[in-house]
Amino acid sequence: QIYYYTEASEDIPSWEDQGDQTIASLENADCPEGTIGLAYYLDKTEICVPEDFSTAVVSMQQAFYSFTSVTINNEAVNADDWVGAFNGDVCVGARKWDIPECGGVCDVPVMGDDGDEWTEGYMTNGDIPSFKIFDASESDYLDAVASEDIPWSNGGFEILENLQNAV
Repeated sequence: QIYYYTEASEDIPSWEDQGDQTIASLENADCPEGTIGLAYYLDKTEICVPEDFSTAVVSMQQAFYSFTSVTINNEAVNADDWVGAFNGDVCVGARKWDIPECGGVCDVPVMGDDGDEWTEGYMTNGDIPSFKIFDASESDYLDAVASEDIPWSNGGFEILENLQNAV
């Protein structure tokens, strides 16, 4: 057997270091109103995230909810708008609804409770997530209604017809 020794060329933050995700270089960045700069957010780095969605962290337990359309007052959301998933009042995932950036189809990662303290209060099998839309143009959070209530399950990939603001 051959063993190799490697050394990192830079310090890589550990999982524990993600507790305080805001970094100085982004705190005063040109983030839109109602968002904050984070060094790490789910699968993204150095991103401006709506404040109410900013607490979600990656879990080993995950599902994804995709919506064919997301609307505010029957109009498609803008590329700067976000969709967040919640278990009660705990944000368990969110995605900026920029369809080209998503590769043509956006989904919301919905994280589950994997037993780690960071994921306490996240989804468990059978829970039904609720959703909110962050309207970036108004810097406002809107309760949203999905076309179906589909229970969360680890590894799930759900495709729903639509998500619209509650009227």
